[in-house]
Amino acid sequence: MKNWIAKLRISAALDSDKQLPPKLRKRIARSGGVREFASRTAALDDALKRARPRNDPPPWLHAWVMRSVRQEAIPAQRPRWPARLAWVGGAVAALALGSVCWTIFTSRGPQPSARTAGAASLDTASGALQLGSDLARTAPATLVAPLSNEMDQLNNDLNKTAEFLMASLP
Repeated sequence: MKNWIAKLRISAALDSDKQLPPKLRKRIARSGGVREFASRTAALDDALKRARPRNDPPPWLHAWVMRSVRQEAIPAQRPRWPARLAWVGGAVAALALGSVCWTIFTSRGPQPSARTAGAASLDTASGALQLGSDLARTAPATLVAPLSNEMDQLNNDLNKTAEFLMASLP
């Protein structure tokens, strides 16, 4: 990781044409890998800076540029469809979509009468109250039964132990 940071700093210094900091020069002198990277990068940087670009453009470039300039000089063609017609089509499509959504979400099917709905809710409420009453009667016995059984067995074991001890004493 330290070598990566050193290599990055070397590359940045070469890109900006600045001198390497003294601490980085010491690091380069100590590490062979960093020293090799610095020499390769410096050689590549010098070769790229000394390279001369080609002065003669390719023969097809002039025709390509001139064709682009001529096409830009031609006025833009008017669209085939007027803009108002496009707005009308979009508005019609939006209205059709809205009416379909309204139809889907407002049709609920046959509605139960108010008397039937009230009776159903009353049956549901009375069923919930009955369930609560049953739970209050049966829950204590159901929850305590295993503990009660365990206490009975413990008392039985203690009584038998006491009888054994009494029989063993002289």
